[in-house]
Amino acid sequence: MAKQNKNNAEYFSHDSDMRNDLKIKAIRRKFGHVGYAVWCFLLEVLTDEDNFEIEYNELNKELLAADFDITVEQLELIIDYCCLLEILQISDDGKLYSEAHKKRFSKLIAERDKKSKAGKLGMGKRWNNENDDNNVITDDNNVITDDNNVITDDNNVITDDNKDKSVITENNIVKYSIVNNSKVNNRISTKEREKPKRFFPPSLEEVKNYILEKNYEVDAEAFVAFYSSKDWFIGKNKMRDWRAALVTWEKRGKEQTASTKLNNIKINEIWENQ
Repeated sequence: MAKQNKNNAEYFSHDSDMRNDLKIKAIRRKFGHVGYAVWCFLLEVLTDEDNFEIEYNELNKELLAADFDITVEQLELIIDYCCLLEILQISDDGKLYSEAHKKRFSKLIAERDKKSKAGKLGMGKRWNNENDDNNVITDDNNVITDDNNVITDDNNVITDDNKDKSVITENNIVKYSIVNNSKVNNRISTKEREKPKRFFPPSLEEVKNYILEKNYEVDAEAFVAFYSSKDWFIGKNKMRDWRAALVTWEKRGKEQTASTKLNNIKINEIWENQ
């Protein structure tokens, strides 16, 4: 069973007379049982994907065709015909989806959003109740209040208006500049974390070594050749992490192998029962 994300589902309703719908009949008449099977396969894939849509790019075409045990050309013909019948759509940014299929889940998503907002509201109330006193006590028993004033343990107060940012008392030394410096440093470190890392395409040797390290079954040469031909783009976006792309290839490859084995088992059972 697929892991449930916020915007997908574990199953969908299958109308008992779906095969008799006029548009589905047209698919069956044009492509036979294969066309009907591919239509059902696509509904399963879309149900499992986030927002009930999938990137309709060359890689996914190959992976889906392999999973469905048909050629890429057959897949494209069936999907193009479904788009002509307006039971599938392709967005401007290259996402494949079914508008009617999405509508079936609109109530489910609305309920999830409602519960999520209620949960956040309840958590916010509990947090406010537990944090009425927002003062912070430091290791040297000084108190930093929620307006960033510093009260030392002998009740001296350092405010934003103080010209001298250091106050020396008989018992301790408080350096207010430390508070300000920590805020500046936090802002700098946050900006550094947000700065995107530049992507450098891996060499064939790097890919082979990583596949060997992870014990994957991906063809390193096919992987590098495929993305080199795409200038290391995934859809319309530049690749950010080639290792993550390898994980996807490995996952799809295993799903394809499992699906092929399952289809072979079912076919054998049919022949044995003849």
